[in-house]
Amino acid sequence: MLRFVLTLSASLLLVLGTNPASADPELHRQMVAEPESLDPQKVSGQPEAVVLEDLFEGLLAASATGEPLPGAASSWDTTADGLVWTFHLRTDGKWSDGDPLTAEDFVYSLRREVDPATASPYSAALSPIAGADEIVAGHAPPASLGVAAVDAQTLKITLARPTPWLLALLAHHAMYPVPRKAIEAFGDKWTRPGNMVSNGPYAMAGWVPHGEITIARNPNFHDAAAVKIAIVHHILADDPTAAFRRYAAGELDNVTIPGREVDKAKIDYPDQLHLNPVLSTTFLAIDLNRGEFADVRIRRALSMVLDRDTLVKRVLKGAQLPAVGLIPPGGIPGYEPPQPDWAGQPLPARIETARQLMAAARGVDAPPLRLTVRTVKSEQAELIVSAIVSMWKSALGIDATLDTSEWSVLEQDLHHDNYQLAFYGWAADYVDPWTYLANYRSDAAQLNISNYRNPSYDALLDQSRQAADSNARMKLLEQAEAMLLSDQILIPIDFGVTQTLVNPHLAGWSASPINMHPSRYLSWTD
Repeated sequence: MLRFVLTLSASLLLVLGTNPASADPELHRQMVAEPESLDPQKVSGQPEAVVLEDLFEGLLAASATGEPLPGAASSWDTTADGLVWTFHLRTDGKWSDGDPLTAEDFVYSLRREVDPATASPYSAALSPIAGADEIVAGHAPPASLGVAAVDAQTLKITLARPTPWLLALLAHHAMYPVPRKAIEAFGDKWTRPGNMVSNGPYAMAGWVPHGEITIARNPNFHDAAAVKIAIVHHILADDPTAAFRRYAAGELDNVTIPGREVDKAKIDYPDQLHLNPVLSTTFLAIDLNRGEFADVRIRRALSMVLDRDTLVKRVLKGAQLPAVGLIPPGGIPGYEPPQPDWAGQPLPARIETARQLMAAARGVDAPPLRLTVRTVKSEQAELIVSAIVSMWKSALGIDATLDTSEWSVLEQDLHHDNYQLAFYGWAADYVDPWTYLANYRSDAAQLNISNYRNPSYDALLDQSRQAADSNARMKLLEQAEAMLLSDQILIPIDFGVTQTLVNPHLAGWSASPINMHPSRYLSWTD
């Protein structure tokens, strides 16, 4: 999913002491941005996903540590070739209004996801399902999608090709069922309080725009007895100073802190600080449709001159790791991320090579390259981009400016090619290289924010689908990432590490490689 870059401040740890336990059974979670929508099929960002995973459940669900497990489906089986999957829904599955959850609900929802009229940013994620590519391209009707309700509790999904990551994908919010009755009754307003119907551990109770979203335990959820916290408040807290004060006062039960405060937090909050590597990468996205980026030498020069060690140590000042590639190392078993051929060179040599590349691409006497970098309104983003702009100016004479906007505005602009460069990132949806690499296929639609088109790259991904074993598949995917880096379709900056303070009386906040912490697994302790 698209990663939201958190707002930071100069000093968060203003109040020392022990974060008090909540006086009631309710949970108050930090929400770092106002959700663009709570329609699972119309969003692609992590701020939305955190709320949606509480409200909905797919055929599979994610465990507290991110592994797929039975969700709305209690079991499944597949044919020997792995192309036909049959999912057996729970007999006690219900919507929050008490109506039964059926296989037809999933047929409707998956067809809606690929329907061009829905304009889902994740429609390309359904590419493994037979007919999906043709439907997304507008060449076939949604009814031709390879999904069918055998009976009320049995769903059959026919794939176009083997898909090793299918089960993990089925836990993703793009695969959640959505309520046809509510959508047809209320249209785009079906997600509002009083209208929303969902099938997850919680149901919508209230939504104050730019304030908070309140959800309540769904008594019709099949595992409601295991959901310990009755009320959850997702509270907008995008100003870090105010957010920390609310955390210290017991008004918030989790808060993300900037890297420069980590050392102090280790001393003052040792039982509350969670530092966990995650599959998350921050980068500068590049719109390759822009003429100024047509020459790969220009893109490569922009990346080569960045001093990532300085960005991480002096600007981020935290646990993040410098990145010159797309996929974090060590996070995906069997996968060895490649690096660009210049990665091991000292910075002065890289700068000299970058100047030569820029001169060869633009001419020795060309006027300074003028660039605009888009980002969310965020102190961290502004600090990092300002440092990057300074490095570009010093090394290459580039004149770059920063343009900030709200999260929802930036997300829309990225999906509709309304940017030049953007400070952004990607957080893995599941533990597989495909969650990163599939975004840059020629047919990845809105997920391909770089507008990368390379038949050779597409062919490598297609070959990986047919690989004889996991090792062969990973090697092909490594080659694909190496091609992305050679073509320099983005400018990597850092790999993510969570820096979160969590109420010490809150149990179940587990290390997760996808950095998701469903409220259904959390509980209060004495």
